[in-house]
Amino acid sequence: MTMKASGWRPHLSGSLQGLFNLRLASGICLNDLTLHQQGDKRWVGLPGKPQLDAEGRQRLGNNGKKL
Repeated sequence: MTMKASGWRPHLSGSLQGLFNLRLASGICLNDLTLHQQGDKRWVGLPGKPQLDAEGRQRLGNNGKKL
């Protein structure tokens, strides 16, 4: 089995071209990867979501920065 990309969603903003999902050969699914392009360079960004507390607010670290 190989990797399989699915769920392409175009979203043009700066270098961002869109979002997609990826199923790895191991069976692990990565959702909401970002595809970027600037000039002739392309790269994929891993998904990142804010950490939320029990009340749904974004958590802050000991240094006051968002987690």
